Amino acid sequence: MVLGLLAQNCFPLVFLLERAREQAWKCARAGRRRPMEALLRRLAYPHAVDDRSGAELLRVVWSLIQSFLGAPPEFQVATYEVDPFTFNHTVKLWDSREMNSKILAGHSDTVLTVAMKGNIVVTGSYDCTARAWDASRGVLLKTILNDCSVTAVGVEHSTVIIGGVNGVAALGKLTGDQPVLDFSTTSYSSDCVHLLGHTSGISCVLIHGAVAVTGSRDRSRRIWHTTGGVKRVLLHPRRVTALSMHRNLQILVTGSADSMTRLWNAESGELMHVLHLPREGDCWPLADQVVSVAVCGEHVAYSSSSGIVQVWNRRTHRSCTLTKGEYGPLGSHLGLAMRENLLVAGFKAGFAKAWDVKQAVFSPFLLTTGFYPHVANPSYALML
Repeated sequence: MVLGLLAQNCFPLVFLLERAREQAWKCARAGRRRPMEALLRRLAYPHAVDDRSGAELLRVVWSLIQSFLGAPPEFQVATYEVDPFTFNHTVKLWDSREMNSKILAGHSDTVLTVAMKGNIVVTGSYDCTARAWDASRGVLLKTILNDCSVTAVGVEHSTVIIGGVNGVAALGKLTGDQPVLDFSTTSYSSDCVHLLGHTSGISCVLIHGAVAVTGSRDRSRRIWHTTGGVKRVLLHPRRVTALSMHRNLQILVTGSADSMTRLWNAESGELMHVLHLPREGDCWPLADQVVSVAVCGEHVAYSSSSGIVQVWNRRTHRSCTLTKGEYGPLGSHLGLAMRENLLVAGFKAGFAKAWDVKQAVFSPFLLTTGFYPHVANPSYALML
């Protein structure tokens, strides 16, 4: 019966399992956990099992669910918490097809941003550092020093870019034997290039080949040469919140706090198309902003702060609304990820959903993140 419910509709079941998990947590704290509640807690949060005694039982149940529904799409999720009052300075990295997760611990203050590419994970924190990790082993590779809190990070092969709350971005190589890299403006290392020009904090960054892009709260988006020169400066009516670039066609997608997603020619800076969030009658939130964007092939995906997920086809110019906010908001500006026809979205409620955007088919998988109730503000970075 549980498997049937999972196949038909996973979203209502997550709340049933959540309630059971909360009750089991209370009973566990009181020293009177019941077996059924413990089992439901493991079902709701399969990646958060701490006691080894129930690990084998969980593997059996999880394998039964996968054999009934098929294997979930393969992707990686980094979960972290942007909340300075809980003192959660760690990042949990897990794979959708594996039971175990890796803990990336090392920051001394709240983690603000995470980016992943290939086998490299980069984290940025209030502690004025960014850290590069080996995703397969969970090992720290480099510690990057900055002048201020690191609010945005990006990585491409061996090149990393970071942006700070002071509006200064810096990029450099992760190669070499030195465990610490100094990206502060007082450093004049030949391995680091500073990108100066923004007048307010940097909210998102990306790097693609010989081009770097930064988006800021000063309502501008700048395209840079990796040598440090400004290639283009494009202004938005409100602050830039998200960035994504097509790997082959040089199409840059930006999301903004003005509820619009824009497609640009990354080479010429020409505005190609403007996408609006759907209006839901009189209840449409006027303050809704685009929080995450992704582009792959002929599809562009974007999501709002209220949890609306929209997909637009560049060839047919047709839009499809996948969610209307019923799952809640996304976890971060990297809460959307696309690969070919697969779109994955990570929601603050503690799970991820997947779609085949070509067929607009919903995946029945409930992919949880393993957070316990004390985590108040979970965030996610997805990598396909």
